[in-house]
Amino acid sequence: MPTIQVAYLLEQCWHPVPGGTGVAAVGLARALADRPDIELVGLAARHRTPPSGYLQPPIPVVHSALPRTVLYEAWHRLGRPAVDRLTGRPELVHASGGAVPVTAGPLVATIHDLSWRHRPDWATRRGRRLAESWLDDARRADRVVCP
Repeated sequence: MPTIQVAYLLEQCWHPVPGGTGVAAVGLARALADRPDIELVGLAARHRTPPSGYLQPPIPVVHSALPRTVLYEAWHRLGRPAVDRLTGRPELVHASGGAVPVTAGPLVATIHDLSWRHRPDWATRRGRRLAESWLDDARRADRVVCP
């Protein structure tokens, strides 16, 4: 059976509060990793330690040389670095919620909610700005998934 190589963003595991997006990303990674036709590799920013919370990546993770805030801004403002070489030139990149990696290949972006637009008091000003930038970046995706 042929397999598809998928790079899958799991940076949420290192967020101070991973929230529902992190729970969904880890759950989907577990389900995809069980499929014989998918070869899944996780993607995250540079970290010195494993995630400290309850959300542990269920798959191997490769790390960028850049820390989270720099990586997120570089993807959004500069359109680089592409994750293709870092993750072994995957056939598909999945932005599992939030930040949208840069790739030369096919891209899927998951948008979980737009809560910051309906309840701006639930997010900081910086959080709202980031969420809007990620929503804008999702326009680069070949497919957008809204669970």
